[in-house]
Amino acid sequence: MAYTDNIDQPKWKNRVAWGAQGLLALAFLAAGSQKIIGTEPMLQMFAAIGLGPLFQYVTGSLEITGAVMLLIPATAFWGAAMVSCIMVGAIYTHLAVIGGSFVPALMLLLLACIVLWVRNPGRTHSKSPAAGAKTTTPAGRIRL
Repeated sequence: MAYTDNIDQPKWKNRVAWGAQGLLALAFLAAGSQKIIGTEPMLQMFAAIGLGPLFQYVTGSLEITGAVMLLIPATAFWGAAMVSCIMVGAIYTHLAVIGGSFVPALMLLLLACIVLWVRNPGRTHSKSPAAGAKTTTPAGRIRL
């Protein structure tokens, strides 16, 4: 499905979505880079989780991939879906395994949900014809 800039939706929705996409991209580039580099807090956190460094590198790679996808209009929806899944896992991990505050992960999840809502490719953004108006089908037939 080709990307359209959702020209029929209000400008404020596109601006909010781009703002959310930018914030998410910055957050996930930073977090993913820390995991790939292997900073001491990340090493300690993944040791506390009980998963090895391989899971740390996979998570960091997925975060960076999601951040890049958020910045490309054609893949922004799928990038938001990816980071949403990561944040659901992060919230669960904070609540059930390592403790600490889950609020930052929840805020990132909410931002990703905004992007998912605005950038949803399955949603139609065009206005439907007025009641009783004649329209044509792709085959050229008139539909009442």
